[in-house]
Amino acid sequence: MRSFQMDDLDTDTSYLEQDDAFVVNSLVEEWPTTANPFVQRMVPKLGSGASFSGMSLQEVLDLIGTAAVSRPRETITYDLDLQVGADLLINLTVVGTSNTNPPISADNAGFCAYAISWFSRQRPQFRLSVRADGLFWVHLPGA
Repeated sequence: MRSFQMDDLDTDTSYLEQDDAFVVNSLVEEWPTTANPFVQRMVPKLGSGASFSGMSLQEVLDLIGTAAVSRPRETITYDLDLQVGADLLINLTVVGTSNTNPPISADNAGFCAYAISWFSRQRPQFRLSVRADGLFWVHLPGA
């Protein structure tokens, strides 16, 4: 694990208030990556404005995890628009990349699927930032 300064940013960790949040999730050391060659070729070129529609939760996790691990010194920020129906479909747009340090309240990648599922019921549009070392955070609305 790399050592870096953590910032004190306000984040939304409301999903951690659920009774089962710490029961059904487990800590991971790093983001899982995908063997999908399309995602692996696309990730180094992923830039601001790139947009994907109708993705499954697993496809989103594959993309953001592979991107975070492939670009370990960058924070990648996405806007997510969750479409809840028979299946959860996610529209994802890359907002940008930066060298922003993770906030103190950044969460572990092992909780990301749970967080996204929770937000699909509570606030289906939100901003998400990810970094290597298995970190993510959800921005407060308007932040």
